[in-house]
This record gives sequence, C-alpha cells and structure tokens, in this order.
Amino acid sequence: MVSHQKDFLSLKIRMDTLAKLISHHQLHIEDLRCSDSQSAALLRRLILECALHNVSAN
Repeated sequence: MVSHQKDFLSLKIRMDTLAKLISHHQLHIEDLRCSDSQSAALLRRLILECALHNVSAN
C-alpha cells in the first residue's frame, strides 16, 4: 500500500530524455518536484530550452 504522504519517488533521468518527454507532452512539469536547488536550477533551464525550441519550431 502506498502512503499518501509519500506520493513522490526520487529518480535520476537524463536531461535529454526528460526534455523529450516534456516536449512530446508525455510528462507534465506540474508532476515534477526537485529535492535540491541545483536540480531545480537545471530543471528551470531545461524548461526554458524546451519552450524556446517549441516557439522557434512554430
């Protein structure tokens, strides 16, 4: 049984794989949480790069 207090798990994923999942709408940013400030900064940068890529593709 999964505890409702522990609805998240820690994992590692390659940034290019994460970018692909976000770009193809297979993973939503609302579903992600960062456990440290360095990861949060990398995630913000990745999101901005994905957004810029989507804007330039249109």
